[in-house]
Amino acid sequence: MEVKKNLPYSLEVWDGNKISLVGSDIEPVKLTSWDEEILAWDDSCIVGILTHNLWLVRQEGKPIVIEQTIGGGKENFWEAYELPKLTEVLLNEIEEE
Repeated sequence: MEVKKNLPYSLEVWDGNKISLVGSDIEPVKLTSWDEEILAWDDSCIVGILTHNLWLVRQEGKPIVIEQTIGGGKENFWEAYELPKLTEVLLNEIEEE
């Protein structure tokens, strides 16, 4: 899926140590966020924390969820998932709020 950058709104996402933009027809909506603890090989201690964020954007009328993972350096990445057509009802409700 090709993700557009040049739209009225944008979401900053990390890819490695670089910031990229994901364009959106609406202001990006943060759906949820959580932290994941990374344990040592013997589970004796926490060696890192990854933060996961899910954002909702829209491109050309299609709802897209952006999953962004931030953990420093190589652990910074993002992926885009196009949602099924039925989720447009949810998107319309979010815009009304």
